[in-house]
Amino acid sequence: MKKHLLSAALMAMSLTGFSGNSMAWGPSTTPDLELFMSGATAMDNAITAMFDNLCENTVAEPKDYYRDGTAGASYRAFFCTLTPAKIPGLSASKKVLFIKRSAGGSAQGVNPLVEEAKIDALNIFNNNCVETAVGSRTWNCTINNPNDLLKKNPNIGISDVDPFMFRGPNTPDGFSPITQAGTQLLEIRPVAALLFGLPVTNGLYEALQIVQIDKGTLPSTCTIGSYTEACMPSLSTHQIASLISGQVKKWSEFNVSFNGKNYPLTQYPGVTLPGSDLVHFCKRVAGSGTGAQQYAKFLNSPCTRCALPPIEISADNPIDGPRVLGNSG
Repeated sequence: MKKHLLSAALMAMSLTGFSGNSMAWGPSTTPDLELFMSGATAMDNAITAMFDNLCENTVAEPKDYYRDGTAGASYRAFFCTLTPAKIPGLSASKKVLFIKRSAGGSAQGVNPLVEEAKIDALNIFNNNCVETAVGSRTWNCTINNPNDLLKKNPNIGISDVDPFMFRGPNTPDGFSPITQAGTQLLEIRPVAALLFGLPVTNGLYEALQIVQIDKGTLPSTCTIGSYTEACMPSLSTHQIASLISGQVKKWSEFNVSFNGKNYPLTQYPGVTLPGSDLVHFCKRVAGSGTGAQQYAKFLNSPCTRCALPPIEISADNPIDGPRVLGNSG
């Protein structure tokens, strides 16, 4: 995980002469400091926990949390009081508005900083935020009306992967591929390690369990549908690469072997046929750190010249497969 240090960013933006009395900060209050971070969604819960720790959150000084009101909240903000007691070097208590954009994923924490480009950020001062319950200090904000989002330059970015990964299939729309020279424009600090997994449907999970229990790679004591670590099935790197590059379009093309005999997965004894034979691959937008780490791990893309590219959403084929589905960002 890469980002500019938050404490350093706060110090760089710290303005003298703003003190005054503490109170709760609603959308009618002007902040002393405003900080805009864009990038990875995977750290959003950690960022929330960080502000729960940094912000004053008492009856006299509650912390206000703003979000776009959709599942996952691609646009969020925290508005609270930060004090010298928790932020070393801060000259006085500050009313700080911290805005976080997750839309577009990790590349939005890299490319806009390199290109000094303005991107959409949540505007909580557009009469567009409603408190979910009186006194909750949690606000749902609209983002579809004029000025609900404003173009701003990010002050700080956060990414799941090295900034140089945002080239090739990871280049976000509207930006140029990141170059080595571009990465030199950033102050990069590692702050956390993050583990990624490979989610599959229940049907595929159970089909793999059947095969791997028979082969002895899973214990014979495992029951189909068990979600214990000991009974968790796996996919090989080759199998995953074949799926995410679109080489395998149907599950009847996905072969497994047992006792020297090859079976299409759909014809393996005991496997329940899926409702559709077509492979369905759900992927993030270009510039997602989730996608970037997956393509690097399983396809060596964009790290080697002859790497297979990941299949694009434009290749979605509802007749012959595979289905390629993109999420909202």
